[in-house]
Amino acid sequence: MRLQVSICLLIIQLPLFGQAYFTAGGVRLGTENGLSVKQRILKHSTIELGILSGFKTDYLSVGVDYHRHYPIFIRNLNLYAGLGLVSQRFQPQAFEQDVFKRHGVTFTGGIEATLGRVNVAWDYKPMFFLGNSDRLFASNSGISIRYVFLRNKDVKKWEREQDKKHRKKNQRKRPKLFHRDG
Repeated sequence: MRLQVSICLLIIQLPLFGQAYFTAGGVRLGTENGLSVKQRILKHSTIELGILSGFKTDYLSVGVDYHRHYPIFIRNLNLYAGLGLVSQRFQPQAFEQDVFKRHGVTFTGGIEATLGRVNVAWDYKPMFFLGNSDRLFASNSGISIRYVFLRNKDVKKWEREQDKKHRKKNQRKRPKLFHRDG
């Protein structure tokens, strides 16, 4: 009985939690290293742009992922899952002239936490390459450390201020229908 009550309370609280950022950007360290920028597009949904490079090869990877966030247990802690597109350009050996390109689909699963202006995330990304490619599958995982440039509460504050200005502007323009003379 206690367990059932605890689970019900947890489920009731889940909608109260969510990602605390609107725009965050920073570094990603792991199988591939580079830059990562995340932008909230809807409630519990983000788009991530990653520009990554490998250690041992002349390698560049650019990916765009959609993530759906699932809040868990405590404020600003989320699990997320998503999918996206990836494009890679690489040269296997520095002395070779051949440059290979491959394009594919990525799936993502991870966990993230935001404390103040710092967002830390770990994820795993399997990639499936399409078309005539030297390999059909690859994966990477890594830790992203991002600075939160724009928090949700900053955006909400700005929206309230804009709404207040809009209402004041409309009140001044509204004609008075009933007024007394004399």
